[in-house]
Amino acid sequence: MRKIIFLVLLACCLPLANCAQPVEQQPDTAQSITQLIEEAKCKVYPCLVRIDARKYVYSRGKKSRSGGTGSGTVIDDQGHVLTNYHVAGGATEIKCTLYNQEMVSAKLVGEDPWTDLALIKLDMEELEKKNIKLYVAELGDSQDIKVGDFVMAMGTPFGLSRSVSLGIIGNDERFLGDSMRLPDGKATGVFNNWIQTDASINPGNSGGPLVSLGGKVIGVNARAIPGASTGFAIPIDIAKEMIRKALAHPEGKVVRSWLGLQFQKTQDLERYLETGKNEGVIIKQVEKGSPASKAGVRNLDILIEINGEKVSTRFDEQLPKVRKTIADMPVGTDVKLVVLRNGRRKEFAMKTAELGASVGEDEEIKEWGITIRAITKLMAQERKLPDTHGVYVTGVKPYEKAAKAKLQGGDIITHIDKKLVEDFEAFKTMVKECIDSGKKDVVLKVRRDKAVNFILIKND
Repeated sequence: MRKIIFLVLLACCLPLANCAQPVEQQPDTAQSITQLIEEAKCKVYPCLVRIDARKYVYSRGKKSRSGGTGSGTVIDDQGHVLTNYHVAGGATEIKCTLYNQEMVSAKLVGEDPWTDLALIKLDMEELEKKNIKLYVAELGDSQDIKVGDFVMAMGTPFGLSRSVSLGIIGNDERFLGDSMRLPDGKATGVFNNWIQTDASINPGNSGGPLVSLGGKVIGVNARAIPGASTGFAIPIDIAKEMIRKALAHPEGKVVRSWLGLQFQKTQDLERYLETGKNEGVIIKQVEKGSPASKAGVRNLDILIEINGEKVSTRFDEQLPKVRKTIADMPVGTDVKLVVLRNGRRKEFAMKTAELGASVGEDEEIKEWGITIRAITKLMAQERKLPDTHGVYVTGVKPYEKAAKAKLQGGDIITHIDKKLVEDFEAFKTMVKECIDSGKKDVVLKVRRDKAVNFILIKND
């Protein structure tokens, strides 16, 4: 193994120009693997880009610009680059460094926080002016991978030049839980499992390709567990779906369907629920006002069929497939659910609605020194709020009016001067009216945890 690692490191140090030279056939296993690594590296290395992205962040009560780096892969001759949402999502300025160390501008053309994927596009006029040839990576099929396959994680970790680490696939259906969050608070990983590998994924590798020994991209490097030798990648089949849908949408969005259901595995509850060991999924929550709620579906119903297809989720790793079955339907699709309720079959008909964002839009209210966030349906559900009225306070700027009034991050402002705040836009309008009218004292009704408080904002 030491010999293999040494040869891998040696191969990675070779200049890009050597990639065009044929590699002699090697007789023994170690040399054969080294040859495959070299050939795969030479296919993908020219397609790698380093991404420097700047975006607005809302923290401590103010809006500011923040920058970060990551990796990406050129996926077509139109200059599209695949990367992570947490690298380029929401970016207002993007620069990409190519294989020849030339820097080229790019723009965000598609994003999907639910899968932590984003699509950016290189400035083709810049490429032409600089006479830069574009190399395109070949996308594989993640459904063909097997546990134990050798893979390489490529990227630009720690802001360094291109690098590769070698490992194997430890699990091709790893479930990472329902509560994963991106840096901006958005939920992710809800509709897919992950490729687990011991190939090192370091800071800056995010968005880079996970590559087979055949030189095909079979995943997108996404995250590592601190202190562990394990990393995770998004399967390329999930990325290919995202690319197709984002490019087909005028705003680069991935539109999904929603019924308002939250699920739980059946393991250990089969006897109590009177189901078979491999039958159905527990509906642990039905959102108020959702298509499923209006149709009559209840908490603790056991969903056993979706449009005639049987459902089986005894284990956690089977949950994303059920969610994806619903999410992949076109919005407005007629759906028939069959559930077990107290051991009896019941059928319910409904139409899917559009899945909203897990986290709402952000804004800075300079006059009061706060940053706020719109309350989405999913956010209200998570925080057990009665509705989506009001705004969520994400931060309070020290020494400003809101801080002096003891407003806190995490507060939900529901009323201004006894008037209900219908939504995010209404709040901004109401604040502007208070400022423009010269009103000196404004009373906010605030929900803090389970308590209600009244807070006086002094505008003088």
